[in-house]
Amino acid sequence: MDESGPDAGQAADSPPLGAAVRAHREEQGLTIASLARRVGISAAAVSQIESGAVQPSLTTLRKLAAALGIPVFRFFLPAESEAVKVVRRAERKVIELPKPGVRYELLTPSLRGQLEVMEITLGPGQDSATELMSHGGEECLVVLSGQAALELTDAAIYLGPGDSATLPGGIAHRLRNVGRSDVVAMSVITPPSF
Repeated sequence: MDESGPDAGQAADSPPLGAAVRAHREEQGLTIASLARRVGISAAAVSQIESGAVQPSLTTLRKLAAALGIPVFRFFLPAESEAVKVVRRAERKVIELPKPGVRYELLTPSLRGQLEVMEITLGPGQDSATELMSHGGEECLVVLSGQAALELTDAAIYLGPGDSATLPGGIAHRLRNVGRSDVVAMSVITPPSF
């Protein structure tokens, strides 16, 4: 541990380091003792860091971040409840269409913001909508895995893993799985229109 005071290295609008460590630990349901075991320091040391009595060395800070599965910079961001909203995989809002093999998962916390991000999973031969659809705003589709076709009124654009397509939402379109395995794609729309 270094000897710097509790406010060393903190940006004016970021939470105190100890409070950030505590928030991330509690968010993951860890006790002080379990985090200490993961990091390889005493529970008393974790308690002192969380209370702000002691500032961790950079090495200890990196170990804390690794034990919590987050990048170090997350300790210095504003609290999630205020500015940064996190949606954990297990907490995603899921929309499954009546037909099998089509699943939408909302990655943004709601549709009330300026941005809608969805992960779309399409089984072989499935499409994102029963017919070509249009909406307001702009959309970017990114294929993460599988082989897909972005179908338009008079054309189809084939997309593989890592390919993306951006289009005005007013152009009627849908995504179709043209391969033998699932297509997983990211849809980013602004403003939200799902």
